[in-house]
Formats: sequence, C-alpha cells, structure tokens
Amino acid sequence: MGNSNNTTNYSWSGFWTSTSIPTISGTIYLDLPKDLSTLNSKQKINGLVQYAKSSMYKRGQSIPTTFDVELTSNFGVAQSIGATSIKNYSMSVKSNIGGYQTVTYSCNIDNDISKVNKIEGNYTSINPFDNGTFVVQNILEV
Repeated sequence: MGNSNNTTNYSWSGFWTSTSIPTISGTIYLDLPKDLSTLNSKQKINGLVQYAKSSMYKRGQSIPTTFDVELTSNFGVAQSIGATSIKNYSMSVKSNIGGYQTVTYSCNIDNDISKVNKIEGNYTSINPFDNGTFVVQNILEV
C-alpha cells in the first residue's frame, strides 16, 4: 500500500506508551496481512509512527517508515488444547525512525496465528533510549 502519512493505507493500528518517560506516547500503523500466518519468516512492511501532540519528544510528528518483520515459530513451546495443537510464535518489528533512532516492537503470540487480530507487547528504542508497551489491532476486523 506504500509508505505514507495517510492512515487509511494501513491494515493494523494501535498505540504505544513509554514506561520510562510518561510524556512520550503515540500511534503506530502497520501494513501487516490480515492472516499473520502468511508472513514470511523475514520480510519488510510499511508503517507509520506518530508521536502525540503532547509528547515531549518529536511532538506531533508523523514518520512513515519501513519495518523489518521477523516471525519465529517456537516449536519447543507448543501447547495442546483438546485435539488442537497451537504453536507459540515470537514476532519482532524493527525500524530506523528518523535517521538515528531504532525502535523494536516485540511480542509473543500464543493463539492460532491465522486468527490473531490483536497484538500486545513491548518496545525498546535506542538513540534515545526508551522502553514501553504497545497494542495493535487489525482494523479491517473491527
């Protein structure tokens, strides 16, 4: 769908909030597929990171970016529920935001990955250092 500031170009959106610096927060938009099981183990997706107008860092900025997505199946952590076996996955979404800042969003997915419509996890930022939480949801499913 292309890197852009137009938020309708993205299929997943949500919020991120710093746990280190309470006045830093924003919105994230990702062009992830509806069915996460169709992701390659490593691929690039388009995204948009927006900083809240009240944020003390990058106040009100919208930054289109390309994310490197890595999806890993944790075969050793399979769970059995009735007759259905559900694999556990780890997902990392990483980007260089604005030239020198690198942000990595990480999560574990313990559900049937083909039916996931909400992802929650943690993020880490380098230059400047920050960490926090995020939640994104498949907005095509809402």
